[in-house]
Amino acid sequence: MATISTVPRPAYVYDASASTWYPIGGQAQAFLSVYEYSASAGQTTFSGADLNSASLSYTSNALSLFLNGVLLAPGDDYTATSGSSVVLASGAAASDYLIAQAITSFTVANTYTQAQVDGYLASKSASATTYTSSQVDGYLALKANLAGPTFTGTVTIPTESVTTSTIGTLTVSTKLIAEEQMQIALSDETTAITTGTGKLTMRAPFALTLTQIPRASVNTASSSGLPTVDINVGGTSILGANKLSIDASEKTSTTAATPTTIATANIADDAEITFDIDVAGTGAKGLKVILFFKRQ
Repeated sequence: MATISTVPRPAYVYDASASTWYPIGGQAQAFLSVYEYSASAGQTTFSGADLNSASLSYTSNALSLFLNGVLLAPGDDYTATSGSSVVLASGAAASDYLIAQAITSFTVANTYTQAQVDGYLASKSASATTYTSSQVDGYLALKANLAGPTFTGTVTIPTESVTTSTIGTLTVSTKLIAEEQMQIALSDETTAITTGTGKLTMRAPFALTLTQIPRASVNTASSSGLPTVDINVGGTSILGANKLSIDASEKTSTTAATPTTIATANIADDAEITFDIDVAGTGAKGLKVILFFKRQ
């Protein structure tokens, strides 16, 4: 049996409570069912399973019958009243080919009416102040499909100055990430470093605030002694009592047994910045310092 849909597919919405998709509105749908039979000599009645194992079923006045490709006239050439069989006025010949085309229709149950859909659309209007039961029913019926996911909890993005906003049940904290880095070389790569003040002098390119402890590194570790750096602005150290140091046999200050602190974080635009090597250690080479900052 071939089945052909004769109308466009309707629009559907999802009913979460029933876990079922329903078309919007009571849309009638019609299908063309085709049954095929090969007649025996003198056969007049055709019913039951056809050549494709489909059982004949039709609605009165919604049936077309063809014998060997010729359209038969209801009443004159055949009788069709039972809904499950047809009777020819004259017996068919052996191997005659009978085709029955039955149009069946139905209306899907549990659909949403136009009033429900209109009610939902009206309930979404910002100017509405009261809603009828029909509007609420329409809204609840469609909510599961239209509302989308619900977010709960707080999303926090690490930022510089936090701004908090609420979108439905979602609270979002936002802030622009503005940290920058500046790396300064205090020696070449192959010569052992030596102590001294003002090993490098530079000026601040803009007003800035240090955001974390500066970092020192070497490409060749000191075999003994702790290479130690002091950073000055306008001749005054901006570090705490313990300066920026690298432990012996290590290459970075991030693992220093005695870390430094920041005494002064704010540096004015065009301020003079100098770097001193207070302790050279033994054989340390390629000394560099990284400043972490944000622009003021």
